[in-house]
This record gives sequence, C-alpha cells and structure tokens, in this order.
Amino acid sequence: MTDVEVDQSGKIEALAVDTILAFSDGLSQTIRIPASVKRTGLRFLRQRRVPRRIRHLRMLAAGFYLLLRDYLDQVAYLTIDIEFAGREEDLRSMLLILIWR
Repeated sequence: MTDVEVDQSGKIEALAVDTILAFSDGLSQTIRIPASVKRTGLRFLRQRRVPRRIRHLRMLAAGFYLLLRDYLDQVAYLTIDIEFAGREEDLRSMLLILIWR
C-alpha cells in the first residue's frame, strides 16, 4: 500500500483547454480529459439538471475515479491538490460514491 498525491493541470472548469490528471509517489498514472469531452460532460449534467454549483465537482470526481480505478487496491492514502476551496468534503463524497460502486 502506498500514499499518492493527485494534481491537475488545466482546470476542469476551463472548457477551452484539456485537463491532465496525474498522481505520483511510488505509483504513477496520468490521464488527459480533452476539452471537447469536458464540454460534452457539462452539457450532459445540465440536461440532467445537476445543480450548477456541483457540475464541475462531479466532472472532477469522475476524472479522479478514472485515474485511480486500476490502483485502488494499492492506494492507502490519497492527497488531492486543493482546487475547490471549501468544497473538499463534497468532492471526497462524490469520489467515494464512485469508488464504492
């Protein structure tokens, strides 16, 4: 079991640029979320009437899940760069729901 630190480059809410999610510290993995995929995801969440204040958090949680899913049995502790100050608990909850599924 290892501890990993997750970071993003290109904010998830910046719909004109790709987002890169990566983790390191013993293990390492990187994924790229193209801007077009983020726009499609946001459109989908709007259609499903997901509240505006959590749409980007949901997309970020989904991205983190996709990044981590093949390594969940190897990660003991996860540190996520602060991206949405004050919303850490919401992000944590969304990510845990995806993991438990």
